[in-house]
Amino acid sequence: MPYFLAVYTMQPEDLARFRALPKAEQQAIDDVGLKQWKEWETRNAAVLPNLGGMVGRTTRITRDGIAAASNPICGYVIVEAATAEAAASLFADHPHLTVFPGDGVDIMPFLAGPGPLAPETGAVAVRRLSCKRQMRRLRPPKSGAAAVPCHPPRSRSMRLLLAASATLALLALPAFAADDTLVLYTSQPNTDAQTTADAFTAATGIKVDWVRDGTPLIIAKLQSEIAAGNPQPDVLLISDVVTMEGLKQQGLLAAYPEADISAYDPALMDKDHTYFSTKLITTGIVYNTKAPFVPTSWADLTRPEAKGLVTMPSPLTSGAAMIHAVTLTGALPGGWDYYSALARNGATAAGGNGDIEKAVAGGDKLYGMIVDYLPVRDGLKGSPVKFVFPTEGVSAVTEPAAILKTARHMDAAKKFIDFVLSTAGQETWAKLGYIPARADVALPPGYPTRDSIKVLPYDAAAALANNDANKEKFGEIFGQ
Repeated sequence: MPYFLAVYTMQPEDLARFRALPKAEQQAIDDVGLKQWKEWETRNAAVLPNLGGMVGRTTRITRDGIAAASNPICGYVIVEAATAEAAASLFADHPHLTVFPGDGVDIMPFLAGPGPLAPETGAVAVRRLSCKRQMRRLRPPKSGAAAVPCHPPRSRSMRLLLAASATLALLALPAFAADDTLVLYTSQPNTDAQTTADAFTAATGIKVDWVRDGTPLIIAKLQSEIAAGNPQPDVLLISDVVTMEGLKQQGLLAAYPEADISAYDPALMDKDHTYFSTKLITTGIVYNTKAPFVPTSWADLTRPEAKGLVTMPSPLTSGAAMIHAVTLTGALPGGWDYYSALARNGATAAGGNGDIEKAVAGGDKLYGMIVDYLPVRDGLKGSPVKFVFPTEGVSAVTEPAAILKTARHMDAAKKFIDFVLSTAGQETWAKLGYIPARADVALPPGYPTRDSIKVLPYDAAAALANNDANKEKFGEIFGQ
């Protein structure tokens, strides 16, 4: 059968709207989309000779030289199908269209040979499948020539496929960074990533070339680069320690025992010094100022007065919510019995942290489990919400940083770790509205004193090992 190049496209304005969402909401979409993406690849494995990959910033060379450019292309995959229509139909339920803000997938056949099409094969069909329409674009054949599908001989087609795949794999990877440039892959929001890069450059003189996406897609990109033998990042700064623990167990992280962590709680740091917590994004209780009582304890959410008024992100779609669930069930008496009590009291679990904030602020629900910075920031702006750090303690996502063993700029990578752990680096997080992980740096406005916040312990290795079982247990309790 013929082979087709399928190119994923996304319009800049759609991507901008996605990246403007709260970080936790983006993460929830990433978690769902990446899972469905893998399931799609598994279902169609027999007709996917090359899984391709996602691509980053565009650099274009023309007769006038080399310059940055832009286009809607965000990735590709190779498909084997009888026709372009058959290839396009494979993407009808693809999460690029159904979960992520992708606007289409362009399907193009590999040609019989290099150069222009011969008259007898003069039609090049491109199928674009979008959520609303399917469009066909044709390159008209020479006058009098029939527009027929291009189905080259298999052997030659395979050679072209391999050549095209190799070329695209190289194009999908960013160019090597200059000797004085650090390459950072991060899940921070765009503004935070740029602020981090600017602060590091100001402190060290080292430039930063950063790539931002949700943690699952950042890791997928990294893994594809590793498979191609060309990993790009020097350092990672991503959302959670569970992901870092997985990378550590794969042997991908470099130990940095010289890193100064003396001002930090040892429980926040990897004992082998391969990843380092940079901030504390805790999950506590948000309540509407019109709620019937002010909660102070996790147990308050199971009170009769809160029946049907509590909501939370689902751990099945939110990484922070899963970390929170694992933390609470490990710290509270009865473990998962607490979540069973919430379910019996009519609590709902759906969406991401942004959805919880909207529901509570809007009065649809009066209580919720949520990451701290959303209600703290919104409360300072006049929203009718307040945030509580329960007396039993809170869970925390710590946005760890790590150095890759394959880092091409090892000295710069170590300086980056030194910076994010330093007082100046930690003050950068406070200015962005986060709780710095370093104990001697003040918290931002809207937060209580540090000594009033109890962070509960969390075992990343155990959470990684039990991830599937924990998801199954939560789904059983809430019928998800």
